[in-house]
Amino acid sequence: MNNKEILCIKAELDGVKTLSLLRNTNLCFSVRNPLSDYEVREKIVFNPSETLEQEENDREPAHHFAVKWEGSKKYSTLIVLDEEGSKSALKKLNKKKKKGKGDDEVDVPRDMTSDDNGSYVPVLAMECRKVRVSIVLSYEFMCST
Repeated sequence: MNNKEILCIKAELDGVKTLSLLRNTNLCFSVRNPLSDYEVREKIVFNPSETLEQEENDREPAHHFAVKWEGSKKYSTLIVLDEEGSKSALKKLNKKKKKGKGDDEVDVPRDMTSDDNGSYVPVLAMECRKVRVSIVLSYEFMCST
């Protein structure tokens, strides 16, 4: 049960050229078990530029957050995708959408520019394995004028 989560922002940039999500700062999310409405982990904090330490025999790819839900044998993980990973994941996702299985195509995460005023812009892509992001609580941006 893998899914892609895309964080999008919408803003009016007045006197600002670009708005960039800082990659080396902590992000705060709430997540839930996709198989249960009552199993939730609130206010989890992680840095998208750092992955968790893993044991030598761990077969899971490097990840930024892991939780073991009640009754589960394996960890559920969240991975913040880099540019290459985002392109690959979204290419597959957009192919499905072209076949009539979804709405509009999703763009690769990028900086927001003044040309994007009033539009939603993807700024972060994540691969979630047996975990759903239920709410994004905080993140930091850098503005350039």
